[in-house]
Amino acid sequence: MDGGLEFYKKFRTLWCYAANQVPAGTNNNHNATNNNHHNANNHNNNHNKMKLFRQVLILCTAAAIQAGCSGEKVPYLAPELLGAILDGPAAPQDTPTSPQDTPVTTKSTPASPRNGLPRYEGAEIILLPQTEDHYVNNVVLTQFQGRFWCMWQASERDEDTPDTHVLVSQSPDGRNWAQPCVLASPTDSSFVSPGFWLQSGGNLIAVINSSRADDRRVACPLTWVSVVQTDSSAHDAALPRFTAVIEQEVRAVSTRLIGAAHFNPGQELCPVIGDGGSWRKARFEKGEGIPIEPSFYTMKNGTLVMLMRDQASSFRKLASFSRDGGESWSAPRLTDIPDSRSKQCAGNLPDGSAFMVWNPSTDKSRLTLAVAFSKDGVRFDRAFVIAGPEDLPPQQFQGRYKTPGYSYPKAIIADGALWVGFSIGKEIPAVARLPLPAE
Repeated sequence: MDGGLEFYKKFRTLWCYAANQVPAGTNNNHNATNNNHHNANNHNNNHNKMKLFRQVLILCTAAAIQAGCSGEKVPYLAPELLGAILDGPAAPQDTPTSPQDTPVTTKSTPASPRNGLPRYEGAEIILLPQTEDHYVNNVVLTQFQGRFWCMWQASERDEDTPDTHVLVSQSPDGRNWAQPCVLASPTDSSFVSPGFWLQSGGNLIAVINSSRADDRRVACPLTWVSVVQTDSSAHDAALPRFTAVIEQEVRAVSTRLIGAAHFNPGQELCPVIGDGGSWRKARFEKGEGIPIEPSFYTMKNGTLVMLMRDQASSFRKLASFSRDGGESWSAPRLTDIPDSRSKQCAGNLPDGSAFMVWNPSTDKSRLTLAVAFSKDGVRFDRAFVIAGPEDLPPQQFQGRYKTPGYSYPKAIIADGALWVGFSIGKEIPAVARLPLPAE
């Protein structure tokens, strides 16, 4: 009851503030001049009030979580981080669109506050070699037998067009990358995009998504390509043999593989289990929002957490839980984590703590890429900017769904660092190297 009372007080105060009112019982003596000035400000600041109202709703959700009124503990940002994101400096408008060449370089980002959050000390942004393709997205990393591998989707101009193919590159150290080559090509009836990397025995396999060329919302059967094959006796029983789209990592939990796929019709999300040479759907309750594009991490108590993008435009992350090794998942619930309605990635560091890489925003802006950490998988209390608006190069080419900013991060842990693959402006493949631990 005390938690509920505290939440009510926080909600009442924030609501009154958003409405530009004073709670009842507070001295409210204003003269006529002040009232006139107040009315004029109200007239001129409607837009700011609407933005503030959205922020208040998110803050109220955070207050509910902290007060214990929201039932099951969903992941949340510490109040100081949430406030830093909501009250941080405004991002600039869309990046310029004048075509120009962008050099492929490696650079270290200086320490400076952006979006109200500090920079990640020692972060490196590595731009991968570019081709003649003007659209790039879904940069997926792995490390296999001491070498880094990266695949991504590419096309001449637009997103998910019939010419969309998958490129692959490799590197001995994650910094110096070979010129990419084609890993998977489209057919007359379908185009392809990256799924995930699968290591089976001495083999490295790229699982490839396929979608209908005339309707990208309709998935085709998954395929795969053996990139490295050193063990000819290794069987392929772990390969997923069903029709769906898998856009994120698959986690090994005990003796099984845990992931999630988008099934037809409409690519509805459902967790999947790979166990004993076969794959099946897990039990997944219907909940809040429209969940898509999930990623996973594990809490210290063994609970699996699935974070998801909310396509219903709440501009907050969704979360679901499994306490039985992925067999069943709770109904998705909205968190207080602000999100630009874009894909995130999540996972665990070597010490068991959780991380999340995402675009912290209360609208569709992807101009900031950030990382947050949590020791228990519930309270994320450290967050840093990986790349911000000031780091963006001018957009080089026009194209459908060419979102300015940093899109579709996907991360791995290797060689004492967190490596994040992402695209810049959906036209430059890039990798961020974040040395561990964060300072």
